[in-house]
Amino acid sequence: MLIIDPCFTRSYKPGTVTNLCYNSVMSVETTIDLEKMSATEKLRLMELLWSDISKEPDNVEVPDWHLKILEEREHAVANGETEFIDFEEAVADIRRRAEIIRRTK
Repeated sequence: MLIIDPCFTRSYKPGTVTNLCYNSVMSVETTIDLEKMSATEKLRLMELLWSDISKEPDNVEVPDWHLKILEEREHAVANGETEFIDFEEAVADIRRRAEIIRRTK
């Protein structure tokens, strides 16, 4: 089980994440070797990081390349080149594609 206090997290070297927690009494540092983590543990870490980041969404900068993709998609929808599908349909499509890929391996 991976338990990380979502304090200040940074990466010192590829494949590791260091968690620093400071308070008036003590400082605690934990280094996590990502290569030794299971996929479930990595997903849990991502969830913890996203939960912490999403507390202040205005502090998250959207990169220009991402804004460009969103603009291109809005343009495609406005011009009738593509359309939105509902979430359940999108998930079903992803699962179908993943199953095809799994079968071909």
